[in-house]
Amino acid sequence: MAAAACELAMRAYFGADYDVRAVTAFAALLREATGENLGDGLLGLEALLRSALGEVDVDVTGIPLDVRAAAHAVATGFALHRLPSGERMVRGLVVEAETRVFERGGNPPLAVR
Repeated sequence: MAAAACELAMRAYFGADYDVRAVTAFAALLREATGENLGDGLLGLEALLRSALGEVDVDVTGIPLDVRAAAHAVATGFALHRLPSGERMVRGLVVEAETRVFERGGNPPLAVR
């Protein structure tokens, strides 16, 4: 669920024609803001964000699932905080993320609607 939500949040935040340097800067800002080693380091965090944006030439297989989930959750929250979004957008993102997880064969607990 965290990965699907992050995909949607990153696409909303960066748009379709993003500059990879903006992703690098966002990853650095996330690390600085949280004071945590998200994504097993800056390069790992950037790879997770780029993967969430749909890039296929990044390898995140070496990053443990719990580390990925935490990084996805923090990146999603940070992006949504910085977007001019309201509760309606957040609810829509959650519903769309649930749909993506179901389509991928998952069975997440549903958000209260």
